[in-house]
Amino acid sequence: MGKKIGGTVYIKFDGKQLTLGGSMTAMLDDSEREGVAGLSGVVGFNEKPVVPYIEGEFFMPDETSMDEIRDITSATITVELANGKVGTLSEAWNKSANEIDGESKFT
Repeated sequence: MGKKIGGTVYIKFDGKQLTLGGSMTAMLDDSEREGVAGLSGVVGFNEKPVVPYIEGEFFMPDETSMDEIRDITSATITVELANGKVGTLSEAWNKSANEIDGESKFT
């Protein structure tokens, strides 16, 4: 086996790299499907749009301000996993108010 599948994550927005300080979750799909069943069994599925997202806990680089993170409204965000897989969000924005803790991590 010996194949690396996790443990290192890089996240960048508009060319600036952040350091992951805890867990990270990314949902990069733009739709989801739900099965539909009738009295005779499964008849198909419905598909609806969803908003892709990346959330996690990140260390604040010295050269990046809280205002800069807060003001993200049209960024390209790239997530690179240890196994070589890459995900990208285009036209991404910062959803909510950011919290920062005593270790200079923000969520």
